[in-house]
Amino acid sequence: MSTIEILKFDGAVEKANLKIAKAFLRQRYPLSDEGRLLKSEVQRAIVSGEIPASLADQLPVVESPKSGLFQSLLLSSQEMITILGRELVTIQTNYGCREQCTHCFLCSGSNVEIAPYAALFKVGEAKFSVGKKIVEDWKQRCEMLGQKKIGNLYKCPINNYLDNNPLLDYVDRDFLHEDGVPAGYGDVVVVHATGYHPVHISTTVISKRNTIARRAIVRINGHAVKYPDTIRDCRLSVNLKGRMARRGFIEYVNSAIWTIQELGTILTDVDVAYDPRDEKEHNLCRKLVILLKLESDAFGLQPKFHFFPISYYSTRSLERDSGDYDPFGSSESSGYYVLYNGEVMRRRKLRKKGEKGVRPEPTGMWAFRLGD
Repeated sequence: MSTIEILKFDGAVEKANLKIAKAFLRQRYPLSDEGRLLKSEVQRAIVSGEIPASLADQLPVVESPKSGLFQSLLLSSQEMITILGRELVTIQTNYGCREQCTHCFLCSGSNVEIAPYAALFKVGEAKFSVGKKIVEDWKQRCEMLGQKKIGNLYKCPINNYLDNNPLLDYVDRDFLHEDGVPAGYGDVVVVHATGYHPVHISTTVISKRNTIARRAIVRINGHAVKYPDTIRDCRLSVNLKGRMARRGFIEYVNSAIWTIQELGTILTDVDVAYDPRDEKEHNLCRKLVILLKLESDAFGLQPKFHFFPISYYSTRSLERDSGDYDPFGSSESSGYYVLYNGEVMRRRKLRKKGEKGVRPEPTGMWAFRLGD
């Protein structure tokens, strides 16, 4: 490496270190005593205009999150086992969705608010410990029963999809990689996806211009190759009532084809939703399914295609007397939900057949609380 190249490299490292230091000062997840001491040192260093290498090495980055710099979760050991164990359903990465589909089950707002990556890492870290204990207890139980061969432990898939679209929208610019790139949804999946808690991924069509999503897909695909049992499935939602589709049908179709190709082998299902009250849209969606199947075949991919009518019970029109059911509230995903702001919700099981649906309700517990 020439002298000029060395100087350029050193300059890039110093610039990245400064970005990482400033990002650390913006943390909203509470710092530990160790973290507050480091914050004071970083503040003094920034005033002096230089981040020493010894200080830069102590800063948290995605590659080395330095868990000890952040406070522990607010849950007791027993609460962690209860909430982050067998009944865990969702760890919400962010609230809000810019796509604004008119048939959205949850009527998400358009402003995106995120859970800090530090919070998602701490939850993932605790969840891993809980899962490890459950697996160990299972093996011990099998041995106590005299089983020579330990059977497969029932897996509890989780997701990050709730009132949001994490693959498109999640990015934490206050927690960076070593090169200064912000943490994205791919980094969250790597932290949350385990053999006991495989992650279910759900997304809508992605624009080629969305660099956040493109980075996340590369990260998830790389993780899936190494640990295929940690990704439960990946569903792509295709519909003509989202923001991208409303802007232009041809561009939307091209983006849908590109999304299928980019997701590649992790893509398991394509859900095509249509409005049963709009015959023209219904027919157009049928043609779209045929086209997407042909393109999938050309890429050597075999996702399952599902064609279904939207439910007016839970669209933005909220026609509760439509006779439709609640697609979200009537699913079998009863259990605990850790929201982006740390609040813990729980959804009970349906009590009777034909019940319209049940939404998560507050438990009074918080996994964490964020600062301003």
